Amino acid sequence: MRMALIRHEVLRHRDAIPITKAQVSQWIEAYNKSGIREAETYPSDTIKAVTLSSLVVTSDFTRAIESADVLNSDSNREVDSLFREAELPIPYFFPSLVKLRPSIWLVLLRSLWLVGVTKGCESLQESGKVAAKLISYAEKEGSVVLVGHGVFNRLIAKQLRKKGWRCNKKPKTTH
Repeated sequence: MRMALIRHEVLRHRDAIPITKAQVSQWIEAYNKSGIREAETYPSDTIKAVTLSSLVVTSDFTRAIESADVLNSDSNREVDSLFREAELPIPYFFPSLVKLRPSIWLVLLRSLWLVGVTKGCESLQESGKVAAKLISYAEKEGSVVLVGHGVFNRLIAKQLRKKGWRCNKKPKTTH
C-alpha cells in the first residue's frame, strides 16, 4: 500500500489589505472559493505519485479539486469534505477594531486552534478519523494520493505515523 499527501497549488486569491475580526469570516469564505494559479512545471515525484495511484482524493474546496485536475490524473477521483482544512475559530476576545493582514490572522487563528481553542470547529484530535479514512482507501485501492491542505496534511501524516505508516518525506506546507 502506498499513500502520498500533496498540497494544493498556489491560489489566485491574494488580498493583503488589513481586515478586522468581523471581516475574517468573509475573507476565509472567499479564500475557500478561490481557484489556483497553474504552475508551468510540477515536481517529478508529485507527477509520479499521481500517475501511479489508483485513487486521487481531494477535499471539496476548489483549490484542491483544480490542483488534482492540473496534475492530469487518470485515476479514480473521490471528493470528500472530510479532507477540508479544519475551520478556524474566531474567538470573541479579540478587540473588534484591530486590523491585521489576512496572513497574520491565519497564523494567529491556526495557532489558537492547535492549542485547543476551537469555538465550535473541528478539534485537532478529530484528525485521526481523517487518517483512518485514508488508510481504508489505501487498503481498498492499493495506492492513494490526497491532494489536500498544508497544515492538515501534516496532521494526517502525524496520525499515519502513529498508526505505523512510514513517511519518505515530511509533508511540506509550501505549494
